[in-house]
Amino acid sequence: MPVPEQGEDNTTGCMNALARAYAEGFRTHGVGALIRNLATHVETRRIGEREVVLTVNRSEPTDTYVCSPHTAFVRYLREEIPTLPMRAAHRPLGLLVSGFDRLLKAARVDDIVHLNNWLLSTNLTGGLPVPDVTGLSRALTEEFPGSLLAIRSLNEWSNAELLRDLVAGGWDLVPSRQVWVIDDFARNWADRRDTKRDRDLAGTTPLRREALRQVSETDAARIAHLYGLLYLQKYSRLNPDYSPEFIRFAHEIGMLRFIVFRDEAGTIQSAVGCFGLGNEITTPIVGYDTAKPAGDGLYRLATWAIFDLAQREGLWLNLSSGAAGFKRNRGARGVIEYSAVYTRHLSRPRRLAIAALRRTLDGIAVPIMRRYQL
Repeated sequence: MPVPEQGEDNTTGCMNALARAYAEGFRTHGVGALIRNLATHVETRRIGEREVVLTVNRSEPTDTYVCSPHTAFVRYLREEIPTLPMRAAHRPLGLLVSGFDRLLKAARVDDIVHLNNWLLSTNLTGGLPVPDVTGLSRALTEEFPGSLLAIRSLNEWSNAELLRDLVAGGWDLVPSRQVWVIDDFARNWADRRDTKRDRDLAGTTPLRREALRQVSETDAARIAHLYGLLYLQKYSRLNPDYSPEFIRFAHEIGMLRFIVFRDEAGTIQSAVGCFGLGNEITTPIVGYDTAKPAGDGLYRLATWAIFDLAQREGLWLNLSSGAAGFKRNRGARGVIEYSAVYTRHLSRPRRLAIAALRRTLDGIAVPIMRRYQL
């Protein structure tokens, strides 16, 4: 577990130590050994009293969206369009994404520096303060003069003050997706029909629930495999491809904690990896044996575990995107997630390209997400 430096208060010090340990792990292991479809440089920078993880990209080819806006807004959207309920809109949306493709390539959108980038589907901030947005922007643009600056995974639910400060400091908010959140479990979750069914399942399943104190090589390989079955094979290979080495490393430094369900032979059949900062928690790692019958409820067990954990520990829960109906039925509500981007130091054509992306997503994507509860 990382140790705070002398003079740091315990909460801030633990966050800072975690950021340093995380960046050091990527330097030691190598990015590709931990996330197999990613190329980036992982560093840290000081913002006020906080040390934050920072990733630097110079348009390296990469097959996941955690550092690549082009992958997020073009390649991933192309895969998502056929799954949308309004079939008549598929072709127009496809043409729109083709326009994004040309626009973002011209803007060199993957020449980018991300702040607070934990390389997860959802980055938590832990109440990240930015006491001097103008000073931060100036310092980073001097260090990275040709790069976009960005902070992913921001929303009004947990980052309202930070969003206001960034906008006042000249950053723009680009909508990315709708995420599902819950903070009042007694009111919104505990008495729902599906919650009661999940509770009954957790009490009667023959699988043994275990909060892992250590992650063995065997367990790490199994968790990475189950995650891959769900997120890479069932959903999209543009999701980050976490290796067993990442699973062990993230657990060892105290970044991820895992709850698993084992069969009588000791084999993990369902697993969830939890990432928490401050008063908020999310689940970047979920996996189960997708070949097992749906009646086994393996996904329901994994999600029950994280709902139950958040409720018992008094944490706000960010369930990320996807499986919208499943999450709504358990009391979660949708909020729009944004990437804050800073482009004022870039050439006019690049600035205009990002502005066009923002306006289009605000005008088209956000109403679709809200109307269809995607």
